[in-house]
Amino acid sequence: MTRQILALAKKAGLNPSVRPPYGNSYTVVLDAKAGPDSTYGSITVGCRSGRVLRGSLVHGNGQPTVRLDGALAVRAALKRYADTRPARTREH
Repeated sequence: MTRQILALAKKAGLNPSVRPPYGNSYTVVLDAKAGPDSTYGSITVGCRSGRVLRGSLVHGNGQPTVRLDGALAVRAALKRYADTRPARTREH
């Protein structure tokens, strides 16, 4: 499930990057890197179990933080974000 969630975050364009462990968990930082109003957040993963414990997403500066408890809630939020995200096209 953890690999699927990280793959979903990458597919959604959130550029997941793993931070070093702190205590019994490590953090995967999410950042769309599309300017100051882009979506960012984090996913906390247990070191021993490898399970997604919780997550948070902010859909741009000044927006409320969406707190997510458990792998299913994190997966659902990332899937919803990926489905509603506008397609980015490059103009030449």
